[in-house]
Amino acid sequence: MVAAGMLCALSMLAQAGEKESILGIAEGEALKRATLAPSAGAPVSIRVLPGDWGDADREDVENLLRSVARELWVYFPGRTLNSILVAPTERHPIAGYSKGPEGEYFVYLSAKGRHWSQYAYQFAHEFAHILSNYERHGRSQVRRNQWFDESLCETASLFTLRRLGASWLKGDMAPYPHWKTYGAAMQTYVRDLLAQPHRALPPKSAFADWYQGNADQLDRNPYMRERDELVAGMLLPLFEEHPEAWSTLAYLNLGETDAAGPFQSYLANWHRNTPEAQRPLVAKIIELFGFPVPGQASLRNADTGTPQAR
Repeated sequence: MVAAGMLCALSMLAQAGEKESILGIAEGEALKRATLAPSAGAPVSIRVLPGDWGDADREDVENLLRSVARELWVYFPGRTLNSILVAPTERHPIAGYSKGPEGEYFVYLSAKGRHWSQYAYQFAHEFAHILSNYERHGRSQVRRNQWFDESLCETASLFTLRRLGASWLKGDMAPYPHWKTYGAAMQTYVRDLLAQPHRALPPKSAFADWYQGNADQLDRNPYMRERDELVAGMLLPLFEEHPEAWSTLAYLNLGETDAAGPFQSYLANWHRNTPEAQRPLVAKIIELFGFPVPGQASLRNADTGTPQAR
């Protein structure tokens, strides 16, 4: 049965033809924060399928990806997911919209060889798409707000690399004892990403003003990576300060209008769908973009006028 299921999954991978869409806290602080949410247990069923993984052993890749997923999955104690099947691709990494015969998710990674940081970076992004209900609007003709999903998933990659690097350096959760030293490489990897100039706001700029000046372009093209990555840099400190807020991804993309509606409404739906005890981080993100939090008075509204919904 397992072999038959694997063969069926491989056949679907071959036929799917998936279309591709096109410094926060210092390392020392990340190391201290790594004890906030100890990872435990296998998060979800992850199977790495045969293919061109370079000189990497499939079992090693699988163990790494389980370790990556665990850093986010620990914040979803009551949630279940179908298995995730991971295959190599020569194109961009992507979480596919097609499902396997038993509802399995397909994730495609372009990382090869023993570039463990790259595997972690790519898989954390795609795993966050799965956690945020990406498939509910994936085939919509209009996806005005997908840029925010891409930014959140980039945030998840940065967050996971830092946490993973910190916990491995401490010797807590590395898949193998001799992988402990790779924690430093992961932290260097994410530090280099965060040092890229395009991830920083222009001098003397407020983020809410930057968003207003870029909103139309973000609406039209969710894959403007440099803009998505700047947004991720603004979100990262919030999630590092409140890592339990990752659980709110479960309440994204649940509304019928979330794909094509205004961004302000998209955030308001997220806030409304999130249980009250988990809303504070969602409220912080709404305020970050310069919008009033639903049900709360807004100083920005009183002083300068509420930004128009986009």
